[in-house]
Amino acid sequence: MSFRCMAWASKQKTGSGTRKLILLMLADRAGDDNKCYPSQKRLSEDCELSRETINRAIKQLEKDNFLTIIHRGQEGVRLPNLYFLHVVTQNHRDSGTESHKPINKPISDIGHPTEEQIIATGKQLKIDKNTCIQFYLYYESKKWRGILDYVPLLRKWALNEKPKKEEDKEQVGGVTW
Repeated sequence: MSFRCMAWASKQKTGSGTRKLILLMLADRAGDDNKCYPSQKRLSEDCELSRETINRAIKQLEKDNFLTIIHRGQEGVRLPNLYFLHVVTQNHRDSGTESHKPINKPISDIGHPTEEQIIATGKQLKIDKNTCIQFYLYYESKKWRGILDYVPLLRKWALNEKPKKEEDKEQVGGVTW
């Protein structure tokens, strides 16, 4: 259990007691790397909620930017999802507040992440450094327009879900996306 994750989760406003309970249970199981791997059955038993309720709440927590879900499997066998909690203070982005709630402004309005921050996030998500650098170069060239949170984008980028529109494709770092 990470005290930092629990302290963070207890301060969050999720909009629902169910979502708050699930966020707290995930935080209780998270390590210092902000990751946990509880099964749906475990969460269902711990929270005394149905799996359907757990799934709906977790999807909403991801949509609201409290966490990232990484579906896992090995040799055709489904494994419990990895949940990466977005336990990040925003001191580097704004005026020094300690709020952990995602900022609802484009990154371009509050300062974009550095290459080092992207690489560090990629390391936590087990994304190789070269992929992180390509991601950074691409979005840096776009001036981070319209981006609210880069973590889900980085995850999709690593899964080869590059921009598909022809006008968004360009030469970056010797690679055409």
